[in-house]
Amino acid sequence: MIQLRVYFLGTGGAGGPSNRAHNCFIVESKECRLLIDFGEGCSWRLEELGLTLCDIDLVYISHKHVDHWIGLFDSSIFALSKGCKSFNVLAHDDVLNDLSNLVTNTLPLEISRNVKFKIIHDKLTIHDLMLEVIPSCHPVPTYGLIISDRDSTIYYTADTSVYDGLINGLKRADLVIHEASLPDELSLLAKQKGHTTVSQALSQTRYMKSGAIIALVHLTTQSLKQLISGKVIASQNNVKVIVPQDGIVLMI
Repeated sequence: MIQLRVYFLGTGGAGGPSNRAHNCFIVESKECRLLIDFGEGCSWRLEELGLTLCDIDLVYISHKHVDHWIGLFDSSIFALSKGCKSFNVLAHDDVLNDLSNLVTNTLPLEISRNVKFKIIHDKLTIHDLMLEVIPSCHPVPTYGLIISDRDSTIYYTADTSVYDGLINGLKRADLVIHEASLPDELSLLAKQKGHTTVSQALSQTRYMKSGAIIALVHLTTQSLKQLISGKVIASQNNVKVIVPQDGIVLMI
């Protein structure tokens, strides 16, 4: 069986620990390399792997908030120094108009005029990967992503508060990459801002299949402190909980 390889390049969120880059992940199959979100610090992680944006088939951006795409600036500068002048950005059509304007006006001209923006409305096949967007619950249009090959399924929730629209993706996934931005005592703020607390994220394991994995990301100093303290609810359905450091690689 050909496994999917998941690189956790960045696992922090805005206001997160200084040793964590903001959200960014690579999902790699036999035929495709997909980069998902690209926040501050992610360019360094990509360079550590010896990759540029030209080594990526698609860069999927979940929404227009700057902490999910600003890493493209540094990475495009590095890519340009290596002769890479063009890369592909994928987003839902509700996201792409604002995102394309932001990216185009931020990146160096030599890159911005050559960025190829692509739309995903619902589903898309890229080489041996099948992609499907699922709406998240966030103040601006935001879409999580299901990534599947013939054997395995990964669900990235993106920034979201807990709501029933996530359940279908949770049930299908072998790996769920779920945000856990805030500690439990800030649950009201999490709801207002469209984010998830640590215990809310862990409660989602009740929908997941036995033996699946949930990786908690988009961590802030406060949510990470709660996780380290061990003051968390137990997962359900024999779901394995991981809090990945930047640089961790999983085979799914």
